[in-house]
Amino acid sequence: MDVTSTIEDVDTVTKVIKISIPPGAVDKEFVSSLDRVSKQVSIKGFRAGKAPKEMVEKLHGDYVKGQVAEKLISTTLQDIIRKNSIEMIGSPEIEGGLVEKGKALEFSAKLSIFPKPEVKNFASFDLKVGKRTPTDADIEQVIERMRQSKATIKKLAFREVAQTDDVVEIALVTALEGEPNGRAEPVTIGLGEGQLPKELEEGIVGMKIGETKDLASKIPDTHRDEGLRGKDAKHRVTLNGLSEKVLPEVNDDFAKTLELEVASVLELRMKVRESLQEESERQGKIDAEAALLEKLVELNPFEVPQVLMDEEIRALVARSGLMDAKKAGEKNFPIQLFREGLKDVASKRVKTAILVDRIGESEKIQANEEEIKARIAEIAAENRVGEEEVRKYLTSEGRMMGLMVEIGRSKVMKFLLDRAKIEYFEKPAEEAKAA
Repeated sequence: MDVTSTIEDVDTVTKVIKISIPPGAVDKEFVSSLDRVSKQVSIKGFRAGKAPKEMVEKLHGDYVKGQVAEKLISTTLQDIIRKNSIEMIGSPEIEGGLVEKGKALEFSAKLSIFPKPEVKNFASFDLKVGKRTPTDADIEQVIERMRQSKATIKKLAFREVAQTDDVVEIALVTALEGEPNGRAEPVTIGLGEGQLPKELEEGIVGMKIGETKDLASKIPDTHRDEGLRGKDAKHRVTLNGLSEKVLPEVNDDFAKTLELEVASVLELRMKVRESLQEESERQGKIDAEAALLEKLVELNPFEVPQVLMDEEIRALVARSGLMDAKKAGEKNFPIQLFREGLKDVASKRVKTAILVDRIGESEKIQANEEEIKARIAEIAAENRVGEEEVRKYLTSEGRMMGLMVEIGRSKVMKFLLDRAKIEYFEKPAEEAKAA
């Protein structure tokens, strides 16, 4: 088959292949396909496979042309991709490809190409990373949260008016704008803890037991359901009871109740400080990795095809819980709704993964059998199952390669961090809390 083709580089991650299949090859495939269809279809007045070809073509010609186009486009395109060692990802975008008897079949295919950037400037990095050294105030905050977790609730028998910090028992009816009222729900909640909208908590303060009040609030912009953000809400609140939170005294007996294997307040404070320090070290490492990857992407710009961006966006949407993972993988998934909002984070994640993998290739850093065995042992211990069961699961679910990639990337990050010059500076308390 004397096929002619040209390959055009649109950019580093996009190629367009223009292909022309000669009339003789098209007609030959049309006759062959028509023969197959003639043997399969039934036409009234004729035994199966005995209808005249002209009649079959008249009735099923468009179907035959579609079959011919699909076969010729697929086989010729795959042959050209293979001969030119093109690393295509996703599906090609086809234009043209109409079959007409006696005419050449001409079409173009737009291909997305997997990026193969040449990574430079990774021998060493100068990084400045913020770390938070635990203070006495941090330790007291942690111990205060422990106190709160051990608090008991005591009914208030001699007071009927709600005050700040009370534990209130209410019947709550909430309706969003444009929706009917729901039914009253019993709620017991501590005022001042931020579990209710601010307008609602402020409105409850000063209410008497048995009193009912109508209050209004606005759904915050941080609400997990995007469809509810910014909406007005109306609340009908009935105060049914008041209690107070009784906190334990911070003493040695309190320390022993915390199941932290400490026998005194001094040991408790030392343990909390140690835990906060470990967390600071862990967060410092995470921030150092993030700063290194940011620098790596900045120093090695390259283009990413939309198909890889879309794959990452689907994964982000599934992990966030906004959509079921199976639905995120379906062809009719409305990817365009998420592209604008997630393009930056998706681009950064795709680029860092590609750059780390490229460094792994160039430096020959990959997972070895001992490391794979060790990671499988860790997974088995974490899930309290046998190592063989973990190995079978990884193999049967096609996840073994993912495990090897994960280990390899971790080794590359260690390789890069070991060569980085990291200057740590004290992170302000406000930034540490935000992180």
